[in-house]
Amino acid sequence: FHVKNHLAETCNCPGEREHQLNDLKDDFPQLYSAEVFRKGSFWMAKEEDPEEGETNIVGCIGILPDKDDPNVTWLNTFSVAKEARGKKVGSNLLREALGAVVTDKVRLITLGGHSGGKDVMGAARHMYEKNGFTLYRKETVDYGDLTTIDILWYEKIM
Repeated sequence: FHVKNHLAETCNCPGEREHQLNDLKDDFPQLYSAEVFRKGSFWMAKEEDPEEGETNIVGCIGILPDKDDPNVTWLNTFSVAKEARGKKVGSNLLREALGAVVTDKVRLITLGGHSGGKDVMGAARHMYEKNGFTLYRKETVDYGDLTTIDILWYEKIM
């Protein structure tokens, strides 16, 4: 769910999808390694579809301990389906994950300004800031030949 939603949200310019696909294993090791996955905690939000008689995943979030710093937990694989946004799904998932943190700091990496003028992940950044996360690092990177995007690092002191 997370990878599909992430790619749909962020890959809209030439060269961007190829760059993202190449980086997935580095960016989300918990999705590709059972060993890394076992170190974390993960939650899913589900929604019943009465017309189809199915339950659909509409959100997910995870936390992983930092591999080097025992005082840091990383928030990751946080994604909410477009149709579930504005319904407190993200806020509820974030509250659940933060409630499980036992370290002094929580960090996350998200996307920001885009060379195409698109504000990527703006609503998510607003929610992080509303919940006490502050920006502590910003880096602009090339995505393919024609695209740049800001990578943003946020931190919350628990």
